Amino acid sequence: IKERLISRDDLRLENARLHTENLILHAKVQKLNALTIENIRLRELLNSTRTTEENALVAEIISVSPDPFNHFVVINKGRKDGAYVSQTVVDSNGLFGQITEVSEKTSKIMLISDARHGVPIQVDRNGVRLIVEGMGDFLRLQLPFVTVTTDIVQGDVLTTSGLGGIFPPNYPVARVVEVKHDPGQAFAEVLAEPFAQLSRTRNVLLLFNRQTAHDEN
Repeated sequence: IKERLISRDDLRLENARLHTENLILHAKVQKLNALTIENIRLRELLNSTRTTEENALVAEIISVSPDPFNHFVVINKGRKDGAYVSQTVVDSNGLFGQITEVSEKTSKIMLISDARHGVPIQVDRNGVRLIVEGMGDFLRLQLPFVTVTTDIVQGDVLTTSGLGGIFPPNYPVARVVEVKHDPGQAFAEVLAEPFAQLSRTRNVLLLFNRQTAHDEN
């Protein structure tokens, strides 16, 4: 009986040890999977600007705004890294926002979904130039003052036009998802879905326009 009790206790200890090791191994596998996914995203991020003339710097988002009406994030790159106010920020899918404040080691980015943000864009299909604005929604942008005669339809791709000198041209911004024409109204209601993963992206790219960077220095 004594030997059986000892064997049972040993088995319990061995099971507890194996269970702990299994949890540790499972955690390591999950971490490895997360690192693999992150590496894939970083490669996509770098490849997204490989064919452009802009230099780029990868930055990591370290905090987000707790206010649902103010869409901004803070990144781990600042003045010492060459970041500057009004600098364009993208993710691997499209335009993400622009820098509004810079400190020595961090910067604040206003997302294109913020209700105070506007971007000069053009419709890829026909070159029509418009403005796309945030509306406090990570998944929707709006195009104000689009006349009912404007040639814009659901599915149209919107890219930066380069007008105004803030954003470089030809970066994808959004895809039109809804166009409403109300009888008697002079303007259509146009909504678009941003390409950038505004609420999910962890890493972003700071684009360095050579002339702008030179002027800042």
